[in-house]
Amino acid sequence: MLENEALQMIQKMNVKINGTEEIVKKFYETLESAKRAIKKGIEVHPLAALHDDKKGTLYTCSSCATRLRWGPNAARLTNYCHRCGQKIDWIGTPRE
Repeated sequence: MLENEALQMIQKMNVKINGTEEIVKKFYETLESAKRAIKKGIEVHPLAALHDDKKGTLYTCSSCATRLRWGPNAARLTNYCHRCGQKIDWIGTPRE
């Protein structure tokens, strides 16, 4: 099962839990945590934020807007956002 499929399954789940309020709350917190983790593993393209003639293009995380790297070597150096952990997909990102 791919990450996208797993995320869709979790979002469509209509589960009824028997137990104390605390158990039910923990169950739903666990599901939300799993959804966040799955979303972080799904690759997203970086955003080209700025361009400098000397440094090249500054790429940022499309999830949290954190600066990733400058220039054409960014794809070789950063596969995940160092702030939020989002997986970065550099395929199709223009080379300078």
